[in-house]
Amino acid sequence: CSGNAALSSQEWEDAQECTQDHTLQYFSLMLAKVALNCFMMSFTPRSLYRSFMGICTLSLCVTDFLLVCGIGACMLLARHISPPVSLCFLLTHASVVYSLLPVPFLMLGVLDYSTHSHVKSPPSKRVFYVAEVILVWGVAGVYSCLFTNTSVLKIVFNINTKALVCIVEVSHVVTCSCLIAFSAICFLLTIYYKDIVRWTRQANRLSSAREIPQAELHSDLSLSYFKLQEQGREQPITDGSSSPKPPLFIAFTLCFALHWGPYLLMIMVTEILDMAIPAYTTVNSLWMVCANSFMVGMMFWLKSDKLGPGGFLNICFFKCCIIIIMFYTMA
Repeated sequence: CSGNAALSSQEWEDAQECTQDHTLQYFSLMLAKVALNCFMMSFTPRSLYRSFMGICTLSLCVTDFLLVCGIGACMLLARHISPPVSLCFLLTHASVVYSLLPVPFLMLGVLDYSTHSHVKSPPSKRVFYVAEVILVWGVAGVYSCLFTNTSVLKIVFNINTKALVCIVEVSHVVTCSCLIAFSAICFLLTIYYKDIVRWTRQANRLSSAREIPQAELHSDLSLSYFKLQEQGREQPITDGSSSPKPPLFIAFTLCFALHWGPYLLMIMVTEILDMAIPAYTTVNSLWMVCANSFMVGMMFWLKSDKLGPGGFLNICFFKCCIIIIMFYTMA
């Protein structure tokens, strides 16, 4: 990954007559990331955290909290240590470690979903997941300790303005994955744009016709169905429409675009504006859950003939995903 210079903690004019300390800004940035993690965890089902990708997301949340504590310690101990040196040490190592995480996380996540039919795993399997995550973090940490340059650099903009900076890494994997997903969504929706309105109306009719309690979802058969308390027996959901159903991959593309389109668009805008965002910011729980949704959709599509629509449904916690399943459970 290419290095990018980030303003560390101080810049001054006229022999330090005017000093600006930016440590608080970094602390606020990481604190906002921790708040984002808490927000995502509150809306994410517990079943996700019994999978490998869920354990990875939890590890990111814990590490983000520790990084906030480290930056806070730099602020509190500013009189005893050099804030630029200590802050640059933390941010440089953090950016290198975070930039190394996406590739192994994605590879191991795909391997896990491709070899297991369901997201839920026994406790012994979760211990194996934790060991894998610790190993990935450990290898990334060792690499960072051996090959990272944490020296503080001084940049002179003009005679009276100077700045202390440090080299940080960006995550090209996060950026490229989001750009590829955004481009694929635009391409597919452009091809099927004439049918999207009709499919959306059909989904809205299904959604307004019946309420689907998540607790009553069954996926123990080859084809999942919804339990209806009508006439004392279970009935499959139908909408009385004979219109053709959308292809499965298009249905999941609509679902993915509805929920992750704004996030992908934001990444696209930052790339167009050439904003070099450090890896410790872009590698976050939001991207992890987005990548997990994409992987689950792909595994669902590839294994739908063998597993039926309920195989991976326990982590598809968005309502539109349930509506999409209804397209393929109609009699």
